[in-house]
Amino acid sequence: MTDIPGPEPRSDGGTGAITAADGLHTYQLQLHAEYGPIVRFQLPGAETAVSIADPVLLEATAHLDKRPERLFSFLEPLFEAGNLQVLPAGEHAPLRRLLLSVLAGRPSHERHFAEFTALATALADRWAERAGSEPVELQKDLTALSLRMICAYALGGEAADPDGAVTAFEEVLTEHLGRLYQVPLPGPEQERRAERAGQALAYLRAVVDRVVAAHRSGGRTDRSDLIGALVEAGERPARIRDTVMMTMLAAHHTTGVAVSWTLHLLGRHPEAAERIGEELDRVLGDRAAPGYADLRRLPRLDMALKESMRLFPPGPYGARETSEGLVVGDYEVPAGSTVFYPIWAVHVNDPSLKRGACTAGTTGCGTALASSPTPGLSG
Repeated sequence: MTDIPGPEPRSDGGTGAITAADGLHTYQLQLHAEYGPIVRFQLPGAETAVSIADPVLLEATAHLDKRPERLFSFLEPLFEAGNLQVLPAGEHAPLRRLLLSVLAGRPSHERHFAEFTALATALADRWAERAGSEPVELQKDLTALSLRMICAYALGGEAADPDGAVTAFEEVLTEHLGRLYQVPLPGPEQERRAERAGQALAYLRAVVDRVVAAHRSGGRTDRSDLIGALVEAGERPARIRDTVMMTMLAAHHTTGVAVSWTLHLLGRHPEAAERIGEELDRVLGDRAAPGYADLRRLPRLDMALKESMRLFPPGPYGARETSEGLVVGDYEVPAGSTVFYPIWAVHVNDPSLKRGACTAGTTGCGTALASSPTPGLSG
């Protein structure tokens, strides 16, 4: 077996390299550009980290279902009934099936589609009023819109202050990601950041409590929304609260990022935007927005969204842990290793990812690294 290639060990455990690359997702892209489709690297919270960017080699890891607990430990303060990101497979599988029955269920999509349309149209109208007079905070506005939709769709209610909830999520994540990557701050600032994160978490839990209370006061156990499905499944209150928190946390930001990148890319490619506009005119006629049934008649729009997420996936990597040694191609991954799925690098699938084609920071890699998605752990 051949040793897995990678950079020399650093005294800081790899934190400096990740920071210099502007995040783990860009660091992985740089590593694969320099060392090839499989690379080992240092990462706080993982004794041995291995990233695999070749879809064929990744097949050897398909059976892995254990998530690295240390890597996801920064999320533990969000949960009361156990970290949902590292549940054992036997407990995670039925919960995942339950969530998919709601989040991927057509009946609930159709039931809430008119409300989605109203929320999106209201935002578009606000943008139109400000056109030419002031810049639009695209990602912030779309993230807030996503949170409103999630509250209306998955939670059975609406957050009274979605902008405040978005800010609170960012405060909590900044604090706990900072702990994960051991980002040093001056003593007083560290204390202030921890205090702000604590207040933000308390605020978020209060928001969730209000949404849950509003749902229960209506006496509904509708399986087409998240809380109704969890109540009907007999989940205990703490698990319901945890699941609601994770849904709001995981979905609102990634959705806002995905749509932001799509609009950004269409703005840079007016010919593609024009073709999508023609498609919308043909399907909608004089109507201002599509109905649910119209979505299947908008293939160009669908392709644009998917291509945007290929180029800039909102969840740019995932991770599993090996319980025993694993052979991947010509390499052996040791037991206890954290195996990364660098989704962004796999999607790009650029010839420059072959070893020696370019090195981190060189002109040849500059185009791919010029922009990056928002960091976050994928499923």
